[in-house]
Amino acid sequence: MRGFITRSVVCLALLLPSFGCAPARTEGLPPISAAASTRRLLEELCELYAREHGLHLRVSAAASSTLARQIEKGKPFALYVSAHPQWVSYLLKRGWGDPASEQDWLRNQLVWVRHVDADFALGEGPSLPAGWSGRLSLGNPEHVPVGYYAKQALQHVGLWESFRPQAEKEDAPMIVPAANASAGLRNVSTAQCECGIVYLSDAQQSPKIEVLYQFAPDSHSPIRYPILLPKGAGPEIRAFVQWLFGPEAAQLIRRHGFEPVKS
Repeated sequence: MRGFITRSVVCLALLLPSFGCAPARTEGLPPISAAASTRRLLEELCELYAREHGLHLRVSAAASSTLARQIEKGKPFALYVSAHPQWVSYLLKRGWGDPASEQDWLRNQLVWVRHVDADFALGEGPSLPAGWSGRLSLGNPEHVPVGYYAKQALQHVGLWESFRPQAEKEDAPMIVPAANASAGLRNVSTAQCECGIVYLSDAQQSPKIEVLYQFAPDSHSPIRYPILLPKGAGPEIRAFVQWLFGPEAAQLIRRHGFEPVKS
């Protein structure tokens, strides 16, 4: 009887992969270096891919600029996902990454948001409330992609000069620069700032966030997320990248508020 049970367990284990439970494995790959705004999406995609294909991939998320500088200093990466093409170009100019692998993966949109309990409203245009001297959260425009786009959008609608330090008035509203897209969103969701300019995909993550205004696409550079493989990337990670452009991944991408470049 014991021998029968043992043989049955072994047979069941051999049959499991054919029922959609791929055996989990790790190929010793380094983490995916991903822009902070893609962390939740990529973690879900990696979890789904592991269930279906058995390959576990880890995600290391930060500002695109921070990740690029880490890679420049020699940090291994399985795949680099940037929120701005500038940082892919930065790496390629320094000899990091496979130029043939560079391609756009995602698109996003830019929105002005507030905390749901904040006493803040935008006027037409948009325009700031009269006499408002509060705090606007956005990624640091010096090196955080969402900050680049936010600065362009504010310049486009004529509001950039209304904020300190550009505005010389001491009672002018203040920009609070964040280290990455997630930190910018957190400033608003925790009510440290009355409002902020964030990605649409990030705004959908928190029930404490309300979208006030969506910037027109022509108010800033196109928000696109290019990806880059390291030189000598193996077939396992290349297969994952191919899957990222497929219809199954596209469904999850849209659910997170992004738009796939192709599916």
